[in-house]
Amino acid sequence: MIGLCVSLRDIETTRAEEGVEPLAEVVVQAESAGQRLRESAQAVKVVEAREARRHTADAGDVLARTEGVAVQRSGGLGSESRLSLHGLTGDQIRVFLDGVPLEFSGFGLGVSTVPMNWVERFEIYRGVVPIRLGTDALGGAIDVVTDPSARGTGVVGSYTTGAFDTHQLALNARTRDDASGFLARVSGYYDTSDNDYLVDVRVPNDVGRLEPARVRRFHDGYRAGGGRVELGLIDRAWTRSLLLEGFATSFTKELQHNVNMSVPYGEASNGQTVVGGTLRYQSPHLPSAPFDVSALFGYSHRRLDFRDTSRWVYDWFGNRVFERSPGSGETSTLASDRTQWEHRALARLTLTRPLDELQRMQLVLAPDFTTRTGTERLRVNPDRLDPLTTERDVLQLVSGLEHALRDLDDVVENVAFVKYYMYRPATDQVEVFDDTIRHIEDTTHRAGFGDAFRVWFLPGLLGKLSYEYATRLPRPDEVFGDGALVLPNLELGAETGHNANIGAQLDTLPSTGFGSLSFEASGFLRHTERMVVRLLAEDRVHSIHQNVGTARTLGVDGVARWSSPRRLLTLQLNGTWQDQRNRSDRGAFTAFDGQRIPNRPWLFANGSASLAVPGFGAANGELSLSWITRYVHDFRAGWEQGAGDVTNRIPSQLTHSVGAMYSVAGPLALDFAFDLSNVTNERVFDVLGVQRPGRAAYVEITIGWDEREGAEPSLVATETN
Repeated sequence: MIGLCVSLRDIETTRAEEGVEPLAEVVVQAESAGQRLRESAQAVKVVEAREARRHTADAGDVLARTEGVAVQRSGGLGSESRLSLHGLTGDQIRVFLDGVPLEFSGFGLGVSTVPMNWVERFEIYRGVVPIRLGTDALGGAIDVVTDPSARGTGVVGSYTTGAFDTHQLALNARTRDDASGFLARVSGYYDTSDNDYLVDVRVPNDVGRLEPARVRRFHDGYRAGGGRVELGLIDRAWTRSLLLEGFATSFTKELQHNVNMSVPYGEASNGQTVVGGTLRYQSPHLPSAPFDVSALFGYSHRRLDFRDTSRWVYDWFGNRVFERSPGSGETSTLASDRTQWEHRALARLTLTRPLDELQRMQLVLAPDFTTRTGTERLRVNPDRLDPLTTERDVLQLVSGLEHALRDLDDVVENVAFVKYYMYRPATDQVEVFDDTIRHIEDTTHRAGFGDAFRVWFLPGLLGKLSYEYATRLPRPDEVFGDGALVLPNLELGAETGHNANIGAQLDTLPSTGFGSLSFEASGFLRHTERMVVRLLAEDRVHSIHQNVGTARTLGVDGVARWSSPRRLLTLQLNGTWQDQRNRSDRGAFTAFDGQRIPNRPWLFANGSASLAVPGFGAANGELSLSWITRYVHDFRAGWEQGAGDVTNRIPSQLTHSVGAMYSVAGPLALDFAFDLSNVTNERVFDVLGVQRPGRAAYVEITIGWDEREGAEPSLVATETN
C-alpha cells in the first residue's frame, strides 16, 4: 500500500481553539502497482526493493531471501549463478528486465549482476506465467522492474566498496517536460572485484601427498560495465508512450578452477559484450478504438569470447609448476581461443479489448529469432572446416489468448488463457569423418492452457488457485553451447509440465495498536516431462544439457511479517519445503527412480529483523539496524548410490548478516550503509566442493536529488508495503 499522509496544520489549529482534541494525522490508503499485483488472481510474489537497494546486497541475495527461491553460486561477484523457483531451475525460469529477456540486455551471468540501484521491485510469477510476457517458461518467471517514475527531474548515484577489492558504481537520472511530454532517462553501472577470498583446498606436499591448505584465490577477477539511454514521449493525444532505448553491456571473468574446485586455473577467461536497443509503443485509451495496442521491438548483437591458451600448469598458490604439453589448455585437453557472434531480434504485440466493465480479452504474439556463428583461432587441423563458422539459427513464436473476468464487487476474479508455441532450430553441422556439411532442421508445435482464480473470503483474507500446462523451449546456449564450458546438443527437446498452486493471504489492518501483521502460505505441484538437466560431459570438464525423463515436485512455503506501529520494528520469517523426485520409467535415469533430483536445496528458511530510529541526529535523519539469517538444509549433489551413502553431500548451513544505515531525507537525500555478511565466517557451499566467500564487510553511500521533494507538498507519499 501507499500511505498518503495529509498535513492538517490549519485544521488542527482551529480545532484546538475550539477545545477539540487535535488530529495528528489522517491516512488515505491507495494501492501501489505491486499491491494490485499481489491481490490479483495471478500466482505472483512481489518483492519491493526500496529498502534493499539502500544496502550492499545484490539482486541475487535479495531474491534468495524470498520463500520458494534459491540462488546457487560458484563464487563471489560475477560468478555463475543458478536461480531456482519451487524446485525448477536455470532456463526453466525466465528472467526479464522490464519485460525484456534479461540475457537480451546483456546480463548473461544472471540476475545477480543487475545493479540494485536500478531495481524498483521483483515480480515473481510462480508456475503460472501471464501471457503478457510472451514467454515459454516452464516453472515461472521473474520480471525485474526498474524505476517506473516518469515525473519531474531526479538523479541518484551509489558507490559500494568492500572486501576482496570490490568496487561498484551505479547511476540513474531522468527528466520529463510536462508541456511537451518529453522523457529522458539514463542509467549506468561499473563493477569490479578481485574475488580473492580464502578457500580451503588440498595441495601436494613435498612427497606428493595431498594435504589440507588455506589459500587465497588468485585468478577470479570480474569486470563489468554498461548503460542504458531512453528517450521518448509520454501522455500525448496519439500515444500513452513511445520510448526508444539503446543499451550496451560488457563483462570479463577470470576462471579460477574446474567444476568441483579440485584443479586451479591461472589464465583461462571468458567474456561477453552486448549492444542493442528496443522501441516500445502504447496506444492511448480511445473508446472508439477496437483495441488498445502495446508493441515492443528489439535487436541486440552479442559477442562471446573464451580464451584458454596458457602454456603453464598452476598450483593453488598461483605459481607456475611446469609447462604443459603443446596445444593443451587448462580447462580441456585442447587449447582454445574462440569468439562467437550472435544476432537476436524479438518483438511482442499485445492487443487488449474490453468486452464490458467486468471483462476483457487480450491477444499476445511474440516471435524471437536468434542466429549465431563464430570462429576457433586455435584448430588442431587448420585445413579442416571450423564447426563454429557454420550458421546456427533458432526461431520461436509464443502466442497467447486470455479472458479476464471479475464481479461487480471485485470479490471474484478469474483469468483463463491458452498458449501456442512454435520452435524451429536449424544448423549446418560439420561431419567429423568426411568434413562435409549436413543441414539439420526441425519444427516443433506445442499448445498450452491455464487458469488463475482469486476470491476474497473476508476483508484482508483472500485465496488463490492456479494451473498451467506449460512448455519450455530449449535456449540457444543449451542447443549450441556457450562457446566455453557448455557443449552443444542439437537433439535437445522441449520440456512440458503441469503446474498447480493453491494459496492464501491474510493482512490485518495497520491502524490497530498492535501494528500490522500479514501471512502468506501456498502449496504447489510441478510435474515435468522430458526434464532438461545440465550434466557433466564424458571429459568431466565440460557440461551438456540433456532431456532426462520425468520429475515431480510437491511443496509448501509461507511467510509471516509483523511491523510495529510507525514501522519502528519489523520482523519477518519465511520457509520452503519441496520434495522433488525422479519419476523416470525409461532411459538412463530409471535406476534412480524415486530419488530426489540432485544438487537442489529442498529445505531452506530466512529470518530478518529491522529497527528504525527516526529523528536520529537530525529531524529528517533516521538510523536503522538490520539482521538477516538464512538456513539451508543439507542436500545431495549427485544421485544416491546406495543405503547409507553419505558422499556428494553439501552440508547444512546457517549464516547471519548484519547491517546499519543512516539516512537523511529531503530534496538532497543521503544514505550511508554498512553491511557485514557471513558474520560467523561459516564455510558456505552452493555447489559441491566450490567454496563461497566467508566473512566480508561492505559500505555504500547513495546520494539522490528529486525536484518533486523540493516543494512543500500537501501530500507526502510514504511506502508502507
